[in-house]
Amino acid sequence: MNIDGRRKAKMAQNDQPVPERDENCKGEEDCGGAPVSPPEECQDVPASTNLRAADLVLSHGARAIEIEDVEARVSELERPAEEVKNNW
Repeated sequence: MNIDGRRKAKMAQNDQPVPERDENCKGEEDCGGAPVSPPEECQDVPASTNLRAADLVLSHGARAIEIEDVEARVSELERPAEEVKNNW
């Protein structure tokens, strides 16, 4: 899969609700390397703590996707400049 396709797949996965993402995951590898549901030992944590943690995970994930997108665009813009520089 090319980088553009991988980035689009990450964005699509990030837009899915958590229960739907749980159903679509066959293992950690399919979910971006981490389980989506909290482990059993974390079930007695207050709901507000879980909500805050989930909010942070989603916001950091969204920022990471945006940063990857910007990095890809910058590298595309720098490529022609490097070619001109190397031809001098």
